[in-house]
Amino acid sequence: MSTELKVGILVGVLLIAIGAIYYSSSNNQESEKPLITMPDPQPQPAAQPIPAVKPEPVTPVVVKPAPAPKGEVGPLVPPSKDEAPAQSEPTVAVPQPREPEAVVPQPKPEPAKKARYYEVQVGDTLYDIAEIYYGHGRFSKDIYEANKSLIKNPDVLVVGWKLRIPYREEILEKQGL
Repeated sequence: MSTELKVGILVGVLLIAIGAIYYSSSNNQESEKPLITMPDPQPQPAAQPIPAVKPEPVTPVVVKPAPAPKGEVGPLVPPSKDEAPAQSEPTVAVPQPREPEAVVPQPKPEPAKKARYYEVQVGDTLYDIAEIYYGHGRFSKDIYEANKSLIKNPDVLVVGWKLRIPYREEILEKQGL
């Protein structure tokens, strides 16, 4: 072994030893210090009592039920003390059979979804854009198909192009699913 190599190893070992000694001595000094210092507690002012709120008197409201239409039983509400109980016999309403109504469900027109667009940024690829919108790059071919008039080569995108991004439903319709 050359002398220069031996000197280099010796210097390295010494530096490591000095670093270890410095670390252990600084560690001992820090262990004597408390980890958390709490400020001296300051006396808290006495709590102020909350003033009592005097409730306003409540005026009772008497609600009398409306008389039941003829042929139907009214609500079962006991008569008040002021009213004398009625001496009539209770009537029971018998439901009359109803003619079935033809219910034809009306198709709800689906709101037309606005076309969505993506502006190409530096470094974008169709695969990356498909991952953003669909969660997987395998839909990059569908983005290419929707923008064939603009994209001549799917590997070359120009910064600033506004690409139409088809909705997942459109893609599934095209595939016949």
